[in-house]
Amino acid sequence: MIGIIRIYKEDKGFGFLVSRANTRQYFFHVNDWLHEELPVAGDMVEFSLKTSKRAGYPDEAGEIKKIGPTQTAFESLASPNSNASEAGQTGDKAAV
Repeated sequence: MIGIIRIYKEDKGFGFLVSRANTRQYFFHVNDWLHEELPVAGDMVEFSLKTSKRAGYPDEAGEIKKIGPTQTAFESLASPNSNASEAGQTGDKAAV
């Protein structure tokens, strides 16, 4: 699956990413990150799904590979339930 890192909490070692296919949000742990540099919000990634180790929790992202940064995609996917003003996209930037 392809997705975008929505948030990564370096002090906690976990974050959430949003799937491009279904706009679902998935938990991930840094142990499943396959790069030396830490994830950053907006990174485009490829990942697989794995069963959560904690009973009753939804699937998690695993084997996460960075395939490129893309703020444009992040803005459109990171908050699938937010409206344009919440995402900082008011559409009147050209009027400055």
